[in-house]
Amino acid sequence: RSEWRMSPSRRFLSISILISLIPSSIGLTCHSCEGVNCKEGECQGDYCVSSYYNPKWGGQSLLSKRTLVKGCFNGTMLANNINSHCIFNTDTQSNEMCICNSEMCTSKKQKMGKVEREKVTCKCSKEAKGCDKGKCTGDLCTWTKSINGKSKPIMGCMDYSLPVLERRAIDSCMLPPMVGSMHFHSVQGTDPNLLLSTESCICSTPMCNTFKPFKLSEKEEKATDTQQCVAYVKGVVKGKEYKTKTNKCYGEFCYQMKVRAQELGQISSYNATGCITFNPKSEMDPLFGTGGKVGEEDCADFTGQNLKLRSCYKTNDEEGMKRLEASIVEGEDDEMENEDEEEVDVKDTAKGKNGKANGKKEEKMEEEEEDGEENGEEKGEKEEEEKE
Repeated sequence: RSEWRMSPSRRFLSISILISLIPSSIGLTCHSCEGVNCKEGECQGDYCVSSYYNPKWGGQSLLSKRTLVKGCFNGTMLANNINSHCIFNTDTQSNEMCICNSEMCTSKKQKMGKVEREKVTCKCSKEAKGCDKGKCTGDLCTWTKSINGKSKPIMGCMDYSLPVLERRAIDSCMLPPMVGSMHFHSVQGTDPNLLLSTESCICSTPMCNTFKPFKLSEKEEKATDTQQCVAYVKGVVKGKEYKTKTNKCYGEFCYQMKVRAQELGQISSYNATGCITFNPKSEMDPLFGTGGKVGEEDCADFTGQNLKLRSCYKTNDEEGMKRLEASIVEGEDDEMENEDEEEVDVKDTAKGKNGKANGKKEEKMEEEEEDGEENGEEKGEKEEEEKE
């Protein structure tokens, strides 16, 4: 009986095809260092990233000035095939963040997409830093309130303090706050356990925090907040260890945020876990995808020379995952419509103004509309507090 045998050339071709179909576990080689012109240090990742790190605690900056960090971005939380692009802030006239998919791409000039962003004008309480006549400007608007008692909410602004990962939480409310820039508790003299009863919401459109950014009816909340999560915060701030007791909370997803920093400001470590619920009308930032599965953690990691970040989300609810998938599809479509490709020198990231004069285009229009509405807003706030 004759036997069929594959020729050596066909065998080699078949093996080559199989190898090409296996994803590379090595990934890209990226620079891992701090500073606009730095090129020392290397790491391996799915994408290379350059972005700013500016740790804060309750509005207080714990770094003398924000630092540009370069590193690697990995994880199932990331969208597939992210286009190389920079987020250009039209107020500061600088690239706030660049992500790219070629070797050492954060240290050279190349063609990349350019997505323009501007600071937003937000409502602010007198306790909030930078509040001027009830308004402030920042990357995001914040709304925080203690769930215990009848304390008033505190509204304010925040700028991104971590590379990339805070963007995953836009248009959400969480308990406890995910990072130090999302609450208004002071570093000293405050019981850290207060964080466990502090609900923090962040949103990204003008004056979106005038009231709580979104509310669910009792029926909607019961259907959405199905996940029981462990809630605690611990960290080392200014050389002192802060640690809360362990509580439980309910949300659409359970989250985890880990920060490890060496020689980068006065927060050397920070770890928060809790619950988070997204605005059902929100659209997810197109940097993030649906790599996770129901019942499994969906994570992303940033690795730099002296900075390591890890962010994870998890749900056991299939309906929650379906809502997430729907929001991501819409977000990707909208983002691509606004993206222009041009040659970008990633090293220009730090150029531009100091960012103090922000959001002026929207502010003038809003003043005309809101000057006659302040009394109505105050009345609305009182009614809201009574309901709560």
